[in-house]
Amino acid sequence: MNIDIYRDYLLRSGDAHIDKIEPLVFLENDKGFCSFLIDGKILYVHQAYGDGRYWDNILTIIAKIQGCNVIRHNTQRMSEAWIRRYKRKVVGWILEKEVI
Repeated sequence: MNIDIYRDYLLRSGDAHIDKIEPLVFLENDKGFCSFLIDGKILYVHQAYGDGRYWDNILTIIAKIQGCNVIRHNTQRMSEAWIRRYKRKVVGWILEKEVI
């Protein structure tokens, strides 16, 4: 994958790095990249970049095959776009505590 794609993801997302460690499953192709893990009946998207519709379709297929009934992810960007474009809904809040 082109290093410019990774750099663009990091700039847009605010993430410090791209995770490729287990237990995450990391997929990468000409559509971008995506990492996720499955815990019980939930597929958690960790990071994703590129063609959103493509990755939404792929993750939905994987979730169905694995018997998941929910796909969850978080975003630091506008949640309204996710709600409208990908038919997501807000189900809670992420709370953070800085450790000094």
